[in-house]
Amino acid sequence: MSFYHYFVFFTLLLLSLLFAILSFYYKNRLRDMSGMMLSMIIGTNIGLTVGVLLGSSYQGNLFYSTLYSIVGGVLVGTTCGIILGILPLLEGFMGGLMGGMMGAMLGDMLTQEESFIVINLLLTFSESVLFLFPIIC
Repeated sequence: MSFYHYFVFFTLLLLSLLFAILSFYYKNRLRDMSGMMLSMIIGTNIGLTVGVLLGSSYQGNLFYSTLYSIVGGVLVGTTCGIILGILPLLEGFMGGLMGGMMGAMLGDMLTQEESFIVINLLLTFSESVLFLFPIIC
């Protein structure tokens, strides 16, 4: 694994931690649908990012890239959703599962150069989710 892979994984881990902290801080100010939307967004974004990264790394081996990206998306979506309630937990779980599957398929179809562009775009989307907390509240 290259330095870029470690950078992306560390960034996603940091984003997940910040999202969990912000979820705990804004928990009482969020309505149910807002919490469901936020957990679905973060689960799907992280599942997509991990899926594209692993799909382009394990080119031609779709089973392992799909499996690992689904696990990553489900873990993040569930962890961030459990703070907000049971419905956001289920929404984060299913969003992470869906994002992991789609990201692995997309990453398998892209070349290395194209996958770097898509990963950087998805990282930007994932970081912008953190700015939704004060806006929604």
